[in-house]
Amino acid sequence: MKVKKIPFKEYKKIYSTVPRLCVEVILSTDKGIALTKRDIPPAIGKWHIPGGTVLKGENLKGAVRRVAREEIEENVEIKKMIGII
Repeated sequence: MKVKKIPFKEYKKIYSTVPRLCVEVILSTDKGIALTKRDIPPAIGKWHIPGGTVLKGENLKGAVRRVAREEIEENVEIKKMIGII
């Protein structure tokens, strides 16, 4: 099957209007909850709970593990899923 790509500007317009499934990682330690500073818009430099988009073919727990590795450089044990909003 031949795939035709759309222009990047058109892709960004569509991407910015389509809802995306995301996960947040609440890593609790004896010192508190892990936060990271954002390095992308919006709110660059502000503290936030690490999170990210669920990728195609990824389940929620897989996304949580990936986000934890990418954002806080930790391999996490998922004790429970708190909720879906």
